[in-house]
Amino acid sequence: MRPIDDTFFRKLAERKEFCEELLQVILKKPELKLIETIPQRSFHNLDGHSVTVDVICKDSKGCYYSTEMQKTDNDDHLKRVRYNRCNVDIYISEKGTKFRVLPDVYMIYISSFDPFKMGKTLYHVTRTLEETGRKGARRNV
Repeated sequence: MRPIDDTFFRKLAERKEFCEELLQVILKKPELKLIETIPQRSFHNLDGHSVTVDVICKDSKGCYYSTEMQKTDNDDHLKRVRYNRCNVDIYISEKGTKFRVLPDVYMIYISSFDPFKMGKTLYHVTRTLEETGRKGARRNV
C-alpha cells in the first residue's frame, strides 16, 4: 500500500498534522497552520455530477486547500480541478455572500503520472490577466 492509494491516504488525511506538513512542503509555506481538516468530503449535486475530494482543509487565515490524489490518467485533469474548485466555492459560501469576500482556495492535485507530459514533477497553475501579465488577476478587477 502506498500513500497515493485511496484507503491509505484517507487514513493519513484524518490527521491534521499530516495534512499540515503535506501542504507546508508542497506550497513551501512552513508557517502554514491548519485549523480544520475534512477527509473524503463529498459534494452532492442533485442535477449533475457529484464530487468527493480526498481532503479539504482550512488554515488559520481562512484560506481553504483541497487536495486530491489521482492514480489514473483517463480524464481532462484541468477541467476536473476546475469542477472540483467550483464545488468547494459553493461549499464554503453561504447564501447572500458577496463574491469579494470569498476566501482563497488552493487546489492541490497529486498524481502518479505527469498530467501535462512535460517531464516536470511539479506544476503551478495561476490565473493571469493576459493584457498585463498580472498573476492572481481575479482580485482587484
